[in-house]
Amino acid sequence: MSFEAVLWATNDAPIANVNEFAVLMMLAEKADPDGCNAFPSRPTIAARTTVDPKTVLRALQSMETRGLIAQGDQRAAEYIRADRRPIVYDLLIPYSWFPNVERINKEREQRGRPPLTGSTRPDIAAAPPRVKRSDKGKPRSKSKVADQQESSRGDYQSPRDSDGYGVTLSPSRGDSQSGTGGLPVTQTSPVTPSTTSLSGHSRPVSDGSELGEAREREAAAPEGGSVGGGRTGAATPAGDAGGVPGPGGDADGSGDVVVMLTGLPGAVTEGAARRLVPLVRAAVAAGWTLAGLRAHLVKLCDPEKVRYAPAVYEKHLRELPAAPAVRPARAAGAGYEVGAGMCRRHLGHRADDCTPCDEEARGGDPAALRAEALAVVARMRASLSGGGRR
Repeated sequence: MSFEAVLWATNDAPIANVNEFAVLMMLAEKADPDGCNAFPSRPTIAARTTVDPKTVLRALQSMETRGLIAQGDQRAAEYIRADRRPIVYDLLIPYSWFPNVERINKEREQRGRPPLTGSTRPDIAAAPPRVKRSDKGKPRSKSKVADQQESSRGDYQSPRDSDGYGVTLSPSRGDSQSGTGGLPVTQTSPVTPSTTSLSGHSRPVSDGSELGEAREREAAAPEGGSVGGGRTGAATPAGDAGGVPGPGGDADGSGDVVVMLTGLPGAVTEGAARRLVPLVRAAVAAGWTLAGLRAHLVKLCDPEKVRYAPAVYEKHLRELPAAPAVRPARAAGAGYEVGAGMCRRHLGHRADDCTPCDEEARGGDPAALRAEALAVVARMRASLSGGGRR
């Protein structure tokens, strides 16, 4: 910070407005005693002075035009990265202003700068006078006040009554009524039309899409009843008589199917599950199991990425691949599947060195032979332990 530069900027600099004063003070804080090498960046000046960056730029350009500042030696900021390097400014403090110009010139000589002279630092012209308003101090007529208030209002506002003195008159109070006799409808999204069935239940009208038709079929399902197959799905068996009892009354065995379907991800309702029961039955008849179907559907449908999960499940049920092959159950007493070279009757024994098979071939009792072998091992351990004590 330079005392001389700050003192000149505070008291004697011919500034034109408060914005120039704030910017010039920031430059003076960073300048040398002779006013050179001040390079705070525009964002820094704007943040310190709470002035908009564009206003800072205009103030710098105005002061540079009037000779208060000038661009100085840019090598002073060459240590800053090029894309962030600010402009170096010199405060053109007049030569006649310095009370101790000899000391200033001595410091300039030490820095390798030429001395200040009256020609290099001339006096600066006074700031231009501020333009005054042409109507300043003149009283305004009442009619002009009312006209200005009316002209400032846009087309979106209703006209207001005025008493001629700039005071707005409120309309007379009364019962407020809307033009239609009710509240205005603020809903902006399209409304799905609905129709009423013969049973008195309203259902949405399909918009032709798969989602709309699926919701229509689900809404049309009677409470506790079922809806027949889809557009191209398998027909409901004749024994069902057009209805599938729920989990509480699965006389036809559909309760487990409904429970499986309602447990799928995506909040499958009971009505949607009943609609899918015929498709699940057809899949079971083709060789699928309920557990396999559930795993297949869960893998193919992500409820967070679809709008209506039951419609996706219906699509995959109609496009089921062939049922996975089921391994036949192993008969009781059958040997395990073992690798090559292993005994098929005694797990963990090689075929060419199976002790149980050798004992059976010699006709001995495997249990007795095992007990005898354990006794031999016990005697050998006892003899070894007795020899160690001796």
